[in-house]
Amino acid sequence: MPQKTCKNITSRELCLEVIINVLEKGEFSKEILHAALKNEEIDARERAFITNIAEGTIERKIELDYIIGLYSKVRVEKLKPYIRNILRMSIYQIIYMDKVPDNAAVNEAVKITVKKGYSGLRGYVNGVLRNIVRTYKDITYPDKAKDVIRYYSVKYSMPEWLVKHYLSELSQEDMDICMDYFLAKSDLTVRAVDIDNAKVLRDRFAEAGYETESGSIFSYAYRIKNSGKVENLPGYNDGEFVVQDESSMLPAHVAYSYYKNNMARENKINILDMCAAPGGKTMHLVSLFKDNALYEARDVSDKKVEKIKENLDRAKYTNVNVKAADALVKYEENKDKYDIIVADLPCSGLGVIAKKSDIKYNIKEDDLASLSEIQAGMLDNAAYYTKKDGIIVYSTCTVNKKENEDNCSSFLNRHADFEKVNIADYIPEHMVQSVTPGGELAVVPGRYGSDGFFVAIFKKKQ
Repeated sequence: MPQKTCKNITSRELCLEVIINVLEKGEFSKEILHAALKNEEIDARERAFITNIAEGTIERKIELDYIIGLYSKVRVEKLKPYIRNILRMSIYQIIYMDKVPDNAAVNEAVKITVKKGYSGLRGYVNGVLRNIVRTYKDITYPDKAKDVIRYYSVKYSMPEWLVKHYLSELSQEDMDICMDYFLAKSDLTVRAVDIDNAKVLRDRFAEAGYETESGSIFSYAYRIKNSGKVENLPGYNDGEFVVQDESSMLPAHVAYSYYKNNMARENKINILDMCAAPGGKTMHLVSLFKDNALYEARDVSDKKVEKIKENLDRAKYTNVNVKAADALVKYEENKDKYDIIVADLPCSGLGVIAKKSDIKYNIKEDDLASLSEIQAGMLDNAAYYTKKDGIIVYSTCTVNKKENEDNCSSFLNRHADFEKVNIADYIPEHMVQSVTPGGELAVVPGRYGSDGFFVAIFKKKQ
């Protein structure tokens, strides 16, 4: 097993620091892990090892705490943060990493305990972990029939209030699909920039020895197994693909489908991607509309704008006007300017927990209502910018009626000059089952092997 990284810090110690930063300090796991793996001394094998332990421990924290509670006389919340997280990451290795010898997981945990200044607790850590090694296959989990909330919470490491929320939003069948998807190890999904010749990209992956499979929603999307670092994939430096979940491809697809059916004209149309970072949807729009549109991509900060520009440059797109702008600010000069506005707005992210597991620990119940108010303000500005007969494609990556269906109803109550368009005619045929009674698209996380997503179309009729 990988042990040495650099400066006498072992790979497990690096894992521990990532986990501490995320679970104890509320940092974002992707950012912390990315920063931890920057050092060039960390090879690919060790990088995968660190990522597996860190992401897995964070993802399964509640289950791991449940197990600690079965074996420890000291309650989890009373343990020292370092001890608590040494136990978490070690139990994860014992139960979920078959290639890690149990003795190695235990012995390294004891070494780290001593190194962190807790030599007096080495016996405690050793005893708890060795008991788990001997008997973890006999652990009993909460009974679904007797306590469905506790069952889902422990089995899927989901806070109980969020379990209740998902159960209020989803059918039993969809709940199981959603929860299973959140814990599944997903492959990297990419979209070919040249969507008309996407097979060329797949052939390039195959020639380099990568195993791919076609997307379940779009023919120009591919899932790559054991992808490793994205930057090392063939075609990355040439801008031949974009890393993008298939559900995230829906807003641009819907916009283009509507355009083809209702708006095709000789003159170029104006398209605004309202909250565009990191640029995937903007690039998808350009791939679809090509020279038939004038493009503008905005986001709130210079940092986000630079990320958009970086991705556009890599794909060699030079026809997009990128600027920093706050979606909550109404810019008078943009009144009635755009034919299509893609408003993929900041949300609670309850559909993307498969890729951002720390969301479930950081989001608060009050956030669900406050975010819907922010989205409403942004939609009001989008309405102000939309031309007559133009459309707003509203989307979120969450599972929350307040941010989705309720926001749509509220928007229409505030804007009598808009009407909702039934989205059924503008999505892939096999997704019609996911159209709501109100004519929006609500994708259950995992239903198509992709993230949870919500999309609606509003047309300005006056």
